[in-house]
Amino acid sequence: MQLSLETLGLNPDVVKRNMPLFQHKKVVKACAIMVNNNPELFFTQRAREVMKEITNATSIMDAAIDHFDKSYEKFRALETSINKDIKTKAGNIKDAEEKLMQGLARIEKAANFDRLEKYVALIERASTAMKLLAELEKDGKLEKIASAIR
Repeated sequence: MQLSLETLGLNPDVVKRNMPLFQHKKVVKACAIMVNNNPELFFTQRAREVMKEITNATSIMDAAIDHFDKSYEKFRALETSINKDIKTKAGNIKDAEEKLMQGLARIEKAANFDRLEKYVALIERASTAMKLLAELEKDGKLEKIASAIR
């Protein structure tokens, strides 16, 4: 059953700028009549509107969930890649450390630090002797000493 404004007792009280204006009490009374005369129609229409809103909200939430799921999967893939790189780099560092230690051990064996210490002492003594000879030559005494030895 279709209800018109006249059957509901709803006639405009004033018309301003081609817009009908109604008294608040009359509108409330008309709504009550409409709901009481045909509640199934009123609530069915309202249920349809609510279902449209629920469907719209559900689709928005599904899209948001899909977006977050894709972002999360990208993040997990990045994390997996970074963890793999970290493990590889850590292994490379351990290998380099081991090779460095082996190289230092070989150098230590080949260098024979006791002999090296003796060589350093001899070089220091030779350096001191060269300085003394340079001073003697500067003073002209080196020629006298050399001729005295001959």
